[in-house]
Amino acid sequence: MSEALFENVLVRDSRRDTIIKRAFLVFVAVHVVLALWSGWRAWFQVKSLDMSVSFAALRPGVAVSTDCVNYCRVPVEVKVELVQGEHVARLATQQIRDHWIPAYDPRWRRGTQRIVVTPEMLAGFAPGPATLRATATGRPQWLRLPPPLVREAAVVIPR
Repeated sequence: MSEALFENVLVRDSRRDTIIKRAFLVFVAVHVVLALWSGWRAWFQVKSLDMSVSFAALRPGVAVSTDCVNYCRVPVEVKVELVQGEHVARLATQQIRDHWIPAYDPRWRRGTQRIVVTPEMLAGFAPGPATLRATATGRPQWLRLPPPLVREAAVVIPR
């Protein structure tokens, strides 16, 4: 008789309650993973930036291309500049936009641009060495603006 009193001391949840608890734990786990990944993307913002120049001698008709991959948490601006001493000229600017719900969408977005150098772009520059600079800049997140990602290539402006 005393054995019967202590048979079901532990209270068991119903099958419905067990399913609800497990579904809630899965829901929380998915959101924790998305929040951690979203925090990483807010901190770094730009995954990669590549720049290529078809010829080292920068004359009209030469192609300059950039390839930038954005984590899509915020919009990223990619600008290409030609620098010679104190003289700086912006050749092109590109905006890579973010996703509609950036905190929950972990996909990347790629932005490529191809710039063909024109005589107007080279106006004001003297013949000699110069630098092509591509800069990818994000936006402030959590009171912090991450440092821009910069790629440079040495070129020569011929006579």
